[in-house]
Amino acid sequence: MLTKAPMKKLYLALSHGPWEKFSGVIAQPIARKDGSLIERCVAPQGKPARTRYRVLWQDAAKSVVAFHLYTGRTHQIRVHAAFMGHPLLGDTLYGAKGSQKAHALHAMRLQFRHPLSGKDVKITDPSLPFLLPANKAFAPCISKKKDER
Repeated sequence: MLTKAPMKKLYLALSHGPWEKFSGVIAQPIARKDGSLIERCVAPQGKPARTRYRVLWQDAAKSVVAFHLYTGRTHQIRVHAAFMGHPLLGDTLYGAKGSQKAHALHAMRLQFRHPLSGKDVKITDPSLPFLLPANKAFAPCISKKKDER
């Protein structure tokens, strides 16, 4: 029997500026922006959207942030990060154009229960393409111990 089991997704991103809080939940509804087929925005009439975040490293200009989605709205992480005042580097739709060739968002882990076998499946991609080559300086920050951040 097929069941709809929850899927867990973990994303890493580079965002502009330092975050005020190192972790939290962004619970803001997301709707299609008036006059656009692509762009979304935080709006009271939107669909519920919840994103948990945790800052892994930051300096005065940039932050490395882990995001976990409770819901799956289009562009959810990009919209919520921009709403918090920290658009993703290279995100020309919700932020400013930077040196990145694409927005700095990486799906690092996907976890779900296989619908037929019932076994837990975890797919991990530890590569961080947005950190290289333009942002090599951030790579050591990912592996630092919590005390060193």
